[in-house]
Amino acid sequence: MDKPINVCLLGAGSRGYFAFGNYAHSHPENLKVIAVAEPDKSKMERFLKVHDVDNEMTFTSWDELLDKPRICDYLINATMDDMHYESTLKALDKGYNIMLEKPMAVHPKDCVEIVDKAVELNKTIDICHVLRYSPFFSKIKEIIESGEIGQLITIELKENVGYFHYAHSYIRGNWRNTATSSPMILSKSCHDLDLLVWLAGEKSKKVSSFGNLLYFNEEHMPRNASKRCLDGCPHVDTCPYSVQRIYFGDSWTKMYVTAEDSQEALVEALKEGPYGRCVYQCDNDVVDHQVVNIEFESGVTATFTMCGPTAECDRYINVYGTNGEINGNLNSGNVIYRNYLNGPCEHPEEKIIDVSVSGDPHGGGDFRMMDDFVGRARGTLEKMITSAEMSLESHIIGFAAEKSRLEDKVVIMKDYYDELRRD
Repeated sequence: MDKPINVCLLGAGSRGYFAFGNYAHSHPENLKVIAVAEPDKSKMERFLKVHDVDNEMTFTSWDELLDKPRICDYLINATMDDMHYESTLKALDKGYNIMLEKPMAVHPKDCVEIVDKAVELNKTIDICHVLRYSPFFSKIKEIIESGEIGQLITIELKENVGYFHYAHSYIRGNWRNTATSSPMILSKSCHDLDLLVWLAGEKSKKVSSFGNLLYFNEEHMPRNASKRCLDGCPHVDTCPYSVQRIYFGDSWTKMYVTAEDSQEALVEALKEGPYGRCVYQCDNDVVDHQVVNIEFESGVTATFTMCGPTAECDRYINVYGTNGEINGNLNSGNVIYRNYLNGPCEHPEEKIIDVSVSGDPHGGGDFRMMDDFVGRARGTLEKMITSAEMSLESHIIGFAAEKSRLEDKVVIMKDYYDELRRD
């Protein structure tokens, strides 16, 4: 029987604990965390309650862990976005093969350098584009490649972030400000740009984008709103973004507010921490809506729309070809395929394929990605379907989209790549 793959974990926060940690806990035969770095004491304690890690293998920072001689062959980097660049380069120099959370870095030149460094040192970096591994998007990719819809013409993809998720993560939370994280098109939606590149199967030629922070600022603050919801705000019962609505119910967001599982700890964290602030009085500057337009080298086009304040967290997709089309949304797990060649002219043949997965916010992609990670580490799988080299294209599209949005221009991708390499 194969032994589990030993890994070091940088970051025991949301992804480190709830995604990678859960996989290791659920599949101890496949993965074992033997060293962990986490600066937050309560998060470290939470992780160590579930995982048996020797005391001498716990560290308060990623650089403290990486100052040690290489502990094993594989490392999972789940640090914050702005830490990815330095920690990944140092891990590569130490000889680790890396599973890196997206986005791989917060500046385009840093992404290029990470990829070049991995190639130079002959090390693997796999980027956590878990949606490639969801049965929903895998089935859509399979249909496109089968030729059943004929020649691909255009793709439409929409991400509904969810009003509560947007308020939690992108107004109050870790990804609210570009200077301390990354543009939202990278931090939230590089998943989606990666899907478009993967489904189209080619490189981009032109990119344009529009969007802004339209609503969540002091200009739209209700009269007499307090700086914190629990400081006697008169709108606490009428504001959809009040902490009582978002954190006092059954929403998954509350487990990210505090590592302690009690109502008292939750209330204390909301009174003192960032998640208790009024959504109209935060230091957020990322967009609350954005559209991206892509023309690929063959002439295939794609559009992506991201909206923060929506009722649900979901993704919708339409794929159009010369012989048919594909429609669906991730949450339902239904892929609807229509063939123009069969059935009456105005009512083409329709097939509904159920690929639904329950209990996984990424459509079943997290654990499937980790299964491949383990398989490749054991040598039973040649390569994963996601890597830093493959992911570089979608990351650069994201940076190009932000450049287009801010500079009000169409970005020619060849020129943009040349500029990055020249710099």
